[in-house]
Amino acid sequence: MRHRNDPRTHRPRALFAGAAAAAGLAIAGCAYDGPAPSCPPGGTALTWEGFAQPFYESYCTRCHASDLDGWYRQGAPGYWNYDDFEEATVVDTADGDLGVVWRVVAEEARMPPNSWVRPSRGEIADLGEWLACGQPE
Repeated sequence: MRHRNDPRTHRPRALFAGAAAAAGLAIAGCAYDGPAPSCPPGGTALTWEGFAQPFYESYCTRCHASDLDGWYRQGAPGYWNYDDFEEATVVDTADGDLGVVWRVVAEEARMPPNSWVRPSRGEIADLGEWLACGQPE
């Protein structure tokens, strides 16, 4: 059985990315241009289990998972893991700073890497709301 980060597992995506580049199509992410994230007055319905965990599983844990090491992390620092609530919420968002996750996903649009599927604008907005509301479990 192939590991989820085995490059042979992602061959169709790599072929698409190569074909898109050859055709001159842009596949790089664009920075989020929606409204600034804020927590709604009544709080948020977004939770770890209902939103954040599936978000991180879809876009982050191919590299940022505690069961990965070495090559399988593809350069991701060993201390940034998003497969567990406690590890995924180490960034303190109480002072209004949405942290590194918001910066690299929304503002800089460099995560997930350009050759992978990026979150939709709505998913990024939801991520901002979840972070702005203090990352509720």
